[in-house]
Parts: sequence; C-alpha cells; structure tokens
Amino acid sequence: MSIAESIADKLSKALAPLVRDLQDVNIGILGTSTQILRITLGTMDVFGERSETLEPGMNIIENVIIKHPMGNQIQLFESSDEENNLKTDSLDLWEILPIEMRVPYTGSYGSKPADVKRGDIIVQVLKDENGNKIPIKMQVMRHFGGFMTKTMHFRKYELTLYRGELPSAIKDAVDKYIASVL
Repeated sequence: MSIAESIADKLSKALAPLVRDLQDVNIGILGTSTQILRITLGTMDVFGERSETLEPGMNIIENVIIKHPMGNQIQLFESSDEENNLKTDSLDLWEILPIEMRVPYTGSYGSKPADVKRGDIIVQVLKDENGNKIPIKMQVMRHFGGFMTKTMHFRKYELTLYRGELPSAIKDAVDKYIASVL
C-alpha cells in the first residue's frame, strides 16, 4: 500500500530547490563570503561537557558569511611597539554581538552545507589597514533551520565568543591557520 502525497508535498518537491537557491542569493546579499577554520571538539559527555581533544573534523570552510551587527562601528584598541609604531591589538567585541553565520547550500539540490554543529569552534581572521591579523574565536551556540513541509531550505548559526582556553595542540593548529591567511 502506497501513501498518497498531499498537494503540499508535491509543491514542496518542486519549490524547495527554488527556495534554496533564493536563500543562497539572499545570503550573498548579506555580505562578503569569508574563510573560517572549524574545529570540532571531542564528543559530549553526560554532563554536557566536551573533552578537549582535536578530532580529524578540523577543516576550512570557504563560503561562509558572518554578519557582525554594527560591524561598521567597532572600537579598535591600539598599542605602541618598541619603535613607537601604532599596532591594532584587539576589538571591543561587545559591539559586534550577537554574531550570525550563514553557510550557503551551493551546488545541486541534493547537496548540503558543511556540517557545523553546536559546540564547534569557529576562527575568523580580520585585518586592519596595516594588514595586521586579528583572530576572533567563536563557538556555535545555536543553529536554526527553515523547512518547506519536509525539505530544509535554510540554515543559520548563532555564534558567541569562545571564552575557554584551547589545548596546546588546537592552539598550534589555530596559529598555523592564522599564519596561512593572506
């Protein structure tokens, strides 16, 4: 016995690929795509904490858009080096919270965006006018999805600043990534 499809199911099969493509266009309008480093920490234990080991899930995602609210008015903190040259050291991150990240689906309808999950650490590198690299470490706290009946067509992630201390193996991987960013 086969189950009859409803009109909504038939429409969603036809419209979901179009809605997904429109979401990708919408994501492209929000900002410029950037490259991030995604670090997946160990599995979660019964207390909801993760072990601090580096898994092979560390990768670079190329087509991510991170939206910083009030991103055009961020307070920069500067310091002078030995030769009395100004150097940008950090940002006032309270001005750019909450942080929203979107990953476009790109490709055919059967493709899916990169698997980013709750607890992953995201490293984004910003540059000042002198080319100094300012890394921002964030953690995925929540993710949202949009569905058209049975088909997901939208994904959005909410990031917060990562406040923990990274283990030395992960710190080395982050330092290598920061050094490789052009």
